[in-house]
Amino acid sequence: MDIDVWFFGRFRELATRQQIVTLDSGARLGDLIEWLIKEFGIEFKEEIKKTKSYAMMRNKRYCDLSTHRNTPLKNGDVVAFMPIVAGG
Repeated sequence: MDIDVWFFGRFRELATRQQIVTLDSGARLGDLIEWLIKEFGIEFKEEIKKTKSYAMMRNKRYCDLSTHRNTPLKNGDVVAFMPIVAGG
């Protein structure tokens, strides 16, 4: 199955481009994260650990990696990584 992955902020610097990731049927959000860490390396892994400084969205819905790691993915899903913006 193909997952469309978008990167913003620091993730964009580390990944350098939007990515279509092909995973096995039945893959979960955690499997996608592991694939991205293998693809983009230790700095990407360290950024993923900073869960308070970024938001992860799946099909326009917020996902927290600590509670959504086992969320099943479907062909055509869009997953985005972006910095949390605050202010006013």
